[in-house]
Amino acid sequence: MEGNDFNEDRKKIMTALQKKKYETPYKNKMGGFSITQLSDVSQLPITCIIDETPYSSESLAKMKMASEKKQPYSLDERFAIPAEFDHLGRNEGESYIGVVHIDGNEFGKRIKSVLSREMNYAKAVQKIRILSKEIDRIYKSAFQKVINLLIASEKKGKIGNIKLKKADNEEREYYYLPIRDIVINGDDVTFVCDGRLALFLSYFFLKTINMEKLEGEPISACAGIAIVKAHFPFYRAYQIAEQCCQSAKKKAKSKEYDEVLSWLDFHVVSTGITGDLETTRRKHYQVAEADSNYHLLWRPWLVSDTDRYSGDAHNFQHFIQIYQEFTSGESKWPRNKLKQLELALSKGNLETSLFLSEMESRGLQLPKFLPKLTTNGFTIENQTPYYDVLEMSDFFQILEEV
Repeated sequence: MEGNDFNEDRKKIMTALQKKKYETPYKNKMGGFSITQLSDVSQLPITCIIDETPYSSESLAKMKMASEKKQPYSLDERFAIPAEFDHLGRNEGESYIGVVHIDGNEFGKRIKSVLSREMNYAKAVQKIRILSKEIDRIYKSAFQKVINLLIASEKKGKIGNIKLKKADNEEREYYYLPIRDIVINGDDVTFVCDGRLALFLSYFFLKTINMEKLEGEPISACAGIAIVKAHFPFYRAYQIAEQCCQSAKKKAKSKEYDEVLSWLDFHVVSTGITGDLETTRRKHYQVAEADSNYHLLWRPWLVSDTDRYSGDAHNFQHFIQIYQEFTSGESKWPRNKLKQLELALSKGNLETSLFLSEMESRGLQLPKFLPKLTTNGFTIENQTPYYDVLEMSDFFQILEEV
Protein backbone atom coordinates (compact mmCIF):
# COMPACT_ATOMS: atom_id res chain seq x y z
CA MET A 1 0.00 0.00 0.00
CA GLU A 2 1.31 3.40 -0.97
CA GLY A 3 -0.47 5.34 1.77
CA ASN A 4 -1.40 8.26 -0.47
CA ASP A 5 -5.05 7.55 -1.27
CA PHE A 6 -7.08 6.05 1.60
CA ASN A 7 -10.05 5.10 -0.59
CA GLU A 8 -7.99 3.22 -3.18
CA ASP A 9 -5.93 1.48 -0.50
CA ARG A 10 -9.13 0.49 1.33
CA LYS A 11 -10.54 -1.11 -1.84
CA LYS A 12 -7.35 -3.17 -2.26
CA ILE A 13 -7.43 -4.28 1.39
CA MET A 14 -11.13 -5.28 1.22
CA THR A 15 -10.49 -7.28 -1.97
CA ALA A 16 -7.54 -9.04 -0.33
CA LEU A 17 -9.63 -9.80 2.79
CA GLN A 18 -12.41 -11.35 0.69
CA LYS A 19 -9.85 -13.49 -1.17
CA LYS A 20 -8.30 -14.62 2.13
CA LYS A 21 -11.75 -15.42 3.54
CA TYR A 22 -12.61 -17.72 0.66
CA GLU A 23 -9.18 -19.38 0.66
CA THR A 24 -9.10 -20.12 4.40
CA PRO A 25 -10.12 -23.75 5.04
CA TYR A 26 -12.87 -24.42 7.57
CA LYS A 27 -11.45 -25.50 10.92
CA ASN A 28 -13.24 -28.37 12.60
CA LYS A 29 -13.15 -28.50 16.38
CA MET A 30 -11.37 -31.51 17.82
CA GLY A 31 -13.89 -34.12 18.94
CA GLY A 32 -13.66 -36.60 21.77
CA PHE A 33 -12.24 -40.08 22.03
CA SER A 34 -14.06 -43.20 23.19
CA ILE A 35 -12.85 -42.56 26.74
CA THR A 36 -13.99 -38.92 26.97
CA GLN A 37 -17.32 -37.56 28.15
CA LEU A 38 -18.97 -34.95 25.93
CA SER A 39 -20.65 -31.78 27.14
CA ASP A 40 -24.44 -31.72 26.68
CA VAL A 41 -24.18 -28.05 25.68
CA SER A 42 -21.27 -27.90 23.23
CA GLN A 43 -20.89 -31.61 22.36
CA LEU A 44 -17.13 -31.16 22.99
CA PRO A 45 -14.93 -33.11 25.42
CA ILE A 46 -15.33 -32.16 29.09
CA THR A 47 -12.08 -30.75 30.48
CA CYS A 48 -13.16 -29.41 33.87
CA ILE A 49 -15.72 -30.06 36.62
CA ILE A 50 -16.84 -27.14 38.81
CA ASP A 51 -19.28 -27.73 41.68
CA GLU A 52 -20.07 -31.15 40.22
CA THR A 53 -21.00 -29.58 36.87
CA PRO A 54 -18.89 -30.66 33.86
CA TYR A 55 -17.68 -28.07 31.32
CA SER A 56 -15.79 -28.12 28.05
CA SER A 57 -12.94 -25.65 27.47
CA GLU A 58 -15.18 -23.74 25.06
CA SER A 59 -17.95 -23.39 27.65
CA LEU A 60 -15.47 -22.18 30.27
CA ALA A 61 -14.07 -19.56 27.88
CA LYS A 62 -17.58 -18.32 27.09
CA MET A 63 -18.48 -18.16 30.79
CA LYS A 64 -15.31 -16.14 31.48
CA MET A 65 -16.15 -13.68 28.70
CA ALA A 66 -19.73 -13.37 29.92
CA SER A 67 -18.60 -12.63 33.49
CA GLU A 68 -16.26 -9.89 32.26
CA LYS A 69 -18.75 -8.36 29.85
CA LYS A 70 -20.01 -4.85 30.57
CA GLN A 71 -23.74 -4.34 30.15
CA PRO A 72 -24.41 -1.71 27.46
CA TYR A 73 -27.63 -0.67 29.23
CA SER A 74 -28.82 0.30 32.69
CA LEU A 75 -31.31 -1.40 35.03
CA ASP A 76 -32.85 -0.39 38.30
CA GLU A 77 -32.21 -2.58 41.34
CA ARG A 78 -35.59 -4.34 41.05
CA PHE A 79 -34.49 -6.23 37.94
CA ALA A 80 -31.66 -8.29 36.49
CA ILE A 81 -30.85 -9.86 33.14
CA PRO A 82 -30.94 -13.68 33.42
CA ALA A 83 -27.90 -15.77 32.63
CA GLU A 84 -30.05 -18.88 32.10
CA PHE A 85 -32.77 -19.27 29.47
CA ASP A 86 -34.90 -21.03 32.09
CA HIS A 87 -35.21 -17.67 33.89
CA LEU A 88 -36.77 -15.86 30.91
CA GLY A 89 -40.28 -16.07 32.37
CA ARG A 90 -41.55 -19.32 30.94
CA ASN A 91 -44.57 -20.95 32.52
CA GLU A 92 -45.15 -24.68 32.70
CA GLY A 93 -46.16 -25.87 29.24
CA GLU A 94 -45.14 -22.58 27.62
CA SER A 95 -41.54 -23.47 26.90
CA TYR A 96 -40.85 -21.30 23.85
CA ILE A 97 -38.17 -18.64 23.56
CA GLY A 98 -37.55 -16.12 20.81
CA VAL A 99 -34.14 -15.71 19.19
CA VAL A 100 -33.98 -12.32 17.48
CA HIS A 101 -31.31 -11.19 15.02
CA ILE A 102 -31.32 -7.56 13.83
CA ASP A 103 -29.03 -6.09 11.19
CA GLY A 104 -28.86 -2.54 9.87
CA ASN A 105 -29.60 -1.79 6.23
CA GLU A 106 -26.85 -0.58 3.91
CA PHE A 107 -24.47 0.80 6.54
CA GLY A 108 -21.52 -0.62 4.63
CA LYS A 109 -22.73 1.11 1.48
CA ARG A 110 -23.26 4.36 3.37
CA ILE A 111 -19.77 4.29 4.92
CA LYS A 112 -18.29 3.45 1.53
CA SER A 113 -20.10 6.43 0.00
CA VAL A 114 -18.75 8.78 2.68
CA LEU A 115 -15.19 7.47 2.33
CA SER A 116 -15.24 7.54 -1.47
CA ARG A 117 -14.94 11.31 -1.25
CA GLU A 118 -11.96 11.21 1.12
CA MET A 119 -8.32 10.54 0.12
CA ASN A 120 -6.60 11.78 3.28
CA TYR A 121 -5.84 9.00 5.79
CA ALA A 122 -6.24 11.04 8.98
CA LYS A 123 -9.59 12.52 7.93
CA ALA A 124 -10.91 9.19 6.62
CA VAL A 125 -10.05 7.33 9.84
CA GLN A 126 -11.67 10.09 11.89
CA LYS A 127 -14.85 9.83 9.79
CA ILE A 128 -14.96 6.04 10.23
CA ARG A 129 -14.63 6.41 14.00
CA ILE A 130 -17.35 9.06 14.20
CA LEU A 131 -19.76 7.01 12.06
CA SER A 132 -19.02 3.78 13.95
CA LYS A 133 -19.56 5.46 17.33
CA GLU A 134 -22.84 6.99 16.18
CA ILE A 135 -24.14 3.68 14.80
CA ASP A 136 -23.15 1.96 18.05
CA ARG A 137 -24.91 4.67 20.10
CA ILE A 138 -28.12 4.40 18.05
CA TYR A 139 -28.41 0.61 18.47
CA LYS A 140 -27.47 0.57 22.14
CA SER A 141 -29.99 3.34 22.75
CA ALA A 142 -32.68 1.30 20.96
CA PHE A 143 -31.94 -1.73 23.13
CA GLN A 144 -32.07 0.46 26.25
CA LYS A 145 -35.53 1.59 25.17
CA VAL A 146 -36.58 -2.06 24.84
CA ILE A 147 -35.36 -2.63 28.42
CA ASN A 148 -37.22 0.50 29.57
CA LEU A 149 -40.40 -0.74 27.89
CA LEU A 150 -40.19 -4.08 29.72
CA ILE A 151 -39.57 -2.38 33.07
CA ALA A 152 -42.44 0.07 32.55
CA SER A 153 -44.75 -2.86 31.62
CA GLU A 154 -44.09 -4.81 34.83
CA LYS A 155 -47.02 -4.93 37.24
CA LYS A 156 -47.04 -7.14 40.35
CA GLY A 157 -44.31 -9.42 39.03
CA LYS A 158 -45.88 -9.85 35.60
CA ILE A 159 -45.44 -8.37 32.12
CA GLY A 160 -48.79 -8.87 30.45
CA ASN A 161 -49.55 -12.57 30.86
CA ILE A 162 -45.91 -13.42 31.55
CA LYS A 163 -45.06 -14.19 35.15
CA LEU A 164 -41.51 -13.07 35.88
CA LYS A 165 -39.03 -15.37 37.59
CA LYS A 166 -37.94 -14.16 41.02
CA ALA A 167 -34.25 -14.40 41.84
CA ASP A 168 -33.18 -16.72 44.63
CA ASN A 169 -31.00 -14.21 46.45
CA GLU A 170 -30.76 -13.65 50.20
CA GLU A 171 -29.35 -10.12 49.90
CA ARG A 172 -32.18 -8.51 47.91
CA GLU A 173 -35.37 -9.31 46.01
CA TYR A 174 -35.46 -8.76 42.29
CA TYR A 175 -37.06 -10.15 39.14
CA TYR A 176 -35.40 -11.42 36.00
CA LEU A 177 -36.49 -9.48 32.93
CA PRO A 178 -37.59 -11.91 30.19
CA ILE A 179 -34.77 -10.88 27.85
CA ARG A 180 -31.05 -11.57 27.50
CA ASP A 181 -28.69 -9.78 25.12
CA ILE A 182 -26.25 -11.97 23.20
CA VAL A 183 -24.60 -9.46 20.85
CA ILE A 184 -24.92 -5.67 20.68
CA ASN A 185 -22.13 -4.62 18.36
CA GLY A 186 -22.72 -1.66 16.08
CA ASP A 187 -25.70 -2.43 13.84
CA ASP A 188 -25.49 -6.16 14.63
CA VAL A 189 -27.85 -7.13 17.47
CA THR A 190 -28.93 -10.54 18.75
CA PHE A 191 -31.03 -11.16 21.83
CA VAL A 192 -33.13 -13.92 23.36
CA CYS A 193 -36.44 -13.36 25.11
CA ASP A 194 -39.65 -15.06 26.16
CA GLY A 195 -41.24 -16.36 22.94
CA ARG A 196 -44.40 -14.34 23.54
CA LEU A 197 -42.46 -11.07 23.42
CA ALA A 198 -40.09 -11.67 20.51
CA LEU A 199 -42.28 -10.30 17.73
CA PHE A 200 -43.47 -7.19 19.53
CA LEU A 201 -40.00 -6.32 20.90
CA SER A 202 -38.53 -6.71 17.40
CA TYR A 203 -41.23 -4.40 16.02
CA PHE A 204 -40.57 -1.88 18.80
CA PHE A 205 -36.79 -2.03 18.23
CA LEU A 206 -37.16 -1.38 14.48
CA LYS A 207 -39.66 1.39 15.12
CA THR A 208 -37.15 3.03 17.48
CA ILE A 209 -34.39 2.73 14.86
CA ASN A 210 -36.66 4.34 12.25
CA MET A 211 -36.84 7.50 14.39
CA GLU A 212 -33.06 7.99 14.26
CA LYS A 213 -30.91 9.62 11.57
CA LEU A 214 -27.30 9.24 10.51
CA GLU A 215 -25.71 12.36 9.05
CA GLY A 216 -29.19 13.77 8.54
CA GLU A 217 -30.40 10.73 6.56
CA PRO A 218 -33.02 8.23 7.81
CA ILE A 219 -31.83 4.74 8.73
CA SER A 220 -33.54 1.37 8.81
CA ALA A 221 -32.88 -2.24 9.82
CA CYS A 222 -34.30 -5.73 9.36
CA ALA A 223 -35.15 -8.34 11.99
CA GLY A 224 -35.39 -12.12 11.88
CA ILE A 225 -37.15 -14.01 14.67
CA ALA A 226 -37.00 -17.73 15.44
CA ILE A 227 -39.57 -19.04 17.94
CA VAL A 228 -38.20 -22.32 19.31
CA LYS A 229 -38.48 -24.65 22.29
CA ALA A 230 -36.30 -23.50 25.18
CA HIS A 231 -33.81 -26.36 24.80
CA PHE A 232 -33.72 -26.33 21.00
CA PRO A 233 -30.05 -26.12 19.81
CA PHE A 234 -29.23 -22.43 20.05
CA TYR A 235 -26.89 -22.32 17.07
CA ARG A 236 -29.62 -23.79 14.84
CA ALA A 237 -32.16 -21.29 16.22
CA TYR A 238 -29.75 -18.46 15.46
CA GLN A 239 -29.33 -19.74 11.90
CA ILE A 240 -33.11 -19.70 11.40
CA ALA A 241 -33.32 -16.15 12.81
CA GLU A 242 -30.48 -15.10 10.50
CA GLN A 243 -32.25 -16.64 7.49
CA CYS A 244 -35.45 -14.80 8.45
CA CYS A 245 -33.42 -11.58 8.63
CA GLN A 246 -32.03 -12.26 5.16
CA SER A 247 -35.58 -12.83 3.90
CA ALA A 248 -36.55 -9.43 5.35
CA LYS A 249 -33.48 -7.81 3.77
CA LYS A 250 -34.36 -9.29 0.39
CA LYS A 251 -37.73 -7.55 0.64
CA ALA A 252 -36.05 -4.31 1.78
CA LYS A 253 -33.82 -4.34 -1.32
CA SER A 254 -36.62 -5.17 -3.76
CA LYS A 255 -37.63 -2.67 -6.43
CA GLU A 256 -41.18 -2.40 -5.07
CA TYR A 257 -40.17 0.57 -2.91
CA ASP A 258 -38.07 3.60 -3.80
CA GLU A 259 -36.30 3.56 -0.42
CA VAL A 260 -34.82 0.93 1.87
CA LEU A 261 -37.25 0.34 4.75
CA SER A 262 -37.40 -1.74 7.93
CA TRP A 263 -38.86 -5.24 7.65
CA LEU A 264 -39.27 -8.22 9.95
CA ASP A 265 -39.76 -11.91 9.30
CA PHE A 266 -40.31 -14.84 11.66
CA HIS A 267 -40.55 -18.60 11.83
CA VAL A 268 -42.10 -20.86 14.45
CA VAL A 269 -40.30 -24.18 14.98
CA SER A 270 -42.78 -26.54 16.62
CA THR A 271 -40.88 -29.70 15.63
CA GLY A 272 -37.44 -30.45 14.26
CA ILE A 273 -36.46 -28.52 11.13
CA THR A 274 -34.38 -29.91 8.31
CA GLY A 275 -33.04 -28.00 5.34
CA ASP A 276 -32.95 -24.25 4.95
CA LEU A 277 -35.82 -21.85 5.62
CA GLU A 278 -36.75 -21.38 1.97
CA THR A 279 -37.05 -25.14 1.40
CA THR A 280 -39.13 -25.57 4.57
CA ARG A 281 -41.53 -22.82 3.54
CA ARG A 282 -41.91 -24.13 0.04
CA LYS A 283 -42.73 -27.56 1.46
CA HIS A 284 -45.06 -26.63 4.33
CA TYR A 285 -46.62 -23.25 3.49
CA GLN A 286 -47.92 -23.80 -0.03
CA VAL A 287 -51.23 -25.54 -0.64
CA ALA A 288 -52.09 -27.13 -3.98
CA GLU A 289 -55.81 -27.23 -4.75
CA ALA A 290 -57.21 -28.11 -8.18
CA ASP A 291 -55.61 -25.61 -10.60
CA SER A 292 -54.50 -23.16 -7.91
CA ASN A 293 -51.60 -22.88 -5.52
CA TYR A 294 -52.33 -21.08 -2.25
CA HIS A 295 -49.56 -19.43 -0.27
CA LEU A 296 -50.04 -19.18 3.48
CA LEU A 297 -47.32 -16.62 4.25
CA TRP A 298 -47.71 -12.86 4.06
CA ARG A 299 -44.40 -12.12 5.82
CA PRO A 300 -42.06 -10.24 5.77
CA TRP A 301 -43.91 -7.32 7.40
CA LEU A 302 -43.06 -3.65 7.03
CA VAL A 303 -42.33 -1.54 10.11
CA SER A 304 -43.14 2.09 9.34
CA ASP A 305 -45.40 4.61 11.04
CA THR A 306 -45.21 7.26 8.33
CA ASP A 307 -48.48 8.16 6.62
CA ARG A 308 -46.94 7.26 3.28
CA TYR A 309 -47.01 3.55 4.16
CA SER A 310 -50.01 3.42 6.49
CA GLY A 311 -52.12 1.77 3.79
CA ASP A 312 -49.42 -0.62 2.60
CA ALA A 313 -50.67 -4.21 2.62
CA HIS A 314 -47.53 -5.39 4.47
CA ASN A 315 -47.55 -2.72 7.18
CA PHE A 316 -47.24 -4.44 10.57
CA GLN A 317 -50.05 -2.26 11.92
CA HIS A 318 -52.45 -4.46 9.93
CA PHE A 319 -51.02 -7.54 11.66
CA ILE A 320 -51.74 -5.88 15.03
CA GLN A 321 -55.26 -4.87 13.94
CA ILE A 322 -56.15 -8.43 12.83
CA TYR A 323 -54.68 -9.89 16.02
CA GLN A 324 -56.67 -7.50 18.23
CA GLU A 325 -59.94 -8.27 16.43
CA PHE A 326 -59.31 -12.01 16.75
CA THR A 327 -58.41 -11.89 20.45
CA SER A 328 -60.37 -9.05 22.08
CA GLY A 329 -63.58 -7.05 21.92
CA GLU A 330 -67.05 -8.17 20.92
CA SER A 331 -65.78 -10.06 17.87
CA LYS A 332 -63.27 -12.12 19.88
CA TRP A 333 -62.81 -15.69 18.64
CA PRO A 334 -62.41 -18.62 21.08
CA ARG A 335 -58.88 -20.01 21.02
CA ASN A 336 -59.97 -23.41 19.73
CA LYS A 337 -61.76 -21.76 16.78
CA LEU A 338 -58.62 -19.80 15.91
CA LYS A 339 -56.67 -23.07 15.80
CA GLN A 340 -59.37 -24.63 13.62
CA LEU A 341 -59.22 -21.64 11.24
CA GLU A 342 -55.43 -21.99 11.05
CA LEU A 343 -55.89 -25.64 10.11
CA ALA A 344 -58.58 -24.81 7.54
CA LEU A 345 -56.36 -22.21 5.84
CA SER A 346 -53.56 -24.78 5.64
CA LYS A 347 -55.92 -27.03 3.63
CA GLY A 348 -56.82 -24.38 1.07
CA ASN A 349 -59.70 -22.22 -0.15
CA LEU A 350 -62.47 -24.84 -0.20
CA GLU A 351 -61.89 -26.02 3.38
CA THR A 352 -61.61 -22.41 4.58
CA SER A 353 -64.83 -21.42 2.81
CA LEU A 354 -66.80 -24.22 4.52
CA PHE A 355 -65.32 -23.39 7.93
CA LEU A 356 -65.97 -19.63 7.63
CA SER A 357 -69.60 -20.30 6.63
CA GLU A 358 -70.03 -22.34 9.79
CA MET A 359 -68.40 -19.59 11.90
CA GLU A 360 -70.62 -16.90 10.38
CA SER A 361 -73.67 -18.91 11.42
CA ARG A 362 -72.29 -18.64 14.98
CA GLY A 363 -71.73 -14.89 14.72
CA LEU A 364 -67.96 -15.01 14.19
CA GLN A 365 -66.69 -12.80 11.38
CA LEU A 366 -63.25 -12.83 9.79
CA PRO A 367 -61.54 -9.48 10.58
CA LYS A 368 -61.44 -7.17 7.58
CA PHE A 369 -58.07 -6.75 5.88
CA LEU A 370 -58.31 -3.09 4.93
CA PRO A 371 -55.58 -2.82 2.25
CA LYS A 372 -56.89 -5.62 0.00
CA LEU A 373 -60.10 -7.44 -0.78
CA THR A 374 -60.05 -11.07 0.36
CA THR A 375 -62.41 -13.95 -0.40
CA ASN A 376 -62.47 -16.69 2.21
CA GLY A 377 -59.32 -15.15 3.67
CA PHE A 378 -57.30 -15.22 0.42
CA THR A 379 -56.48 -12.33 -1.91
CA ILE A 380 -56.81 -12.50 -5.68
CA GLU A 381 -53.13 -13.54 -5.74
CA ASN A 382 -54.05 -16.58 -3.60
CA GLN A 383 -52.18 -15.31 -0.55
CA THR A 384 -53.49 -14.80 2.97
CA PRO A 385 -52.46 -12.29 5.66
CA TYR A 386 -54.39 -14.23 8.31
CA TYR A 387 -52.19 -17.31 8.65
CA ASP A 388 -49.23 -15.26 9.94
CA VAL A 389 -51.41 -13.84 12.72
CA LEU A 390 -52.97 -17.19 13.61
CA GLU A 391 -49.61 -18.98 13.73
CA MET A 392 -48.31 -16.30 16.13
CA SER A 393 -51.49 -15.99 18.21
CA ASP A 394 -49.86 -17.80 21.15
CA PHE A 395 -46.57 -15.93 20.69
CA PHE A 396 -47.67 -12.31 20.56
CA GLN A 397 -48.01 -9.94 23.48
CA ILE A 398 -48.75 -6.25 22.90
CA LEU A 399 -47.09 -3.89 25.39
CA GLU A 400 -48.11 -0.30 25.96
CA GLU A 401 -45.38 1.76 24.35
CA VAL A 402 -43.53 4.32 26.46
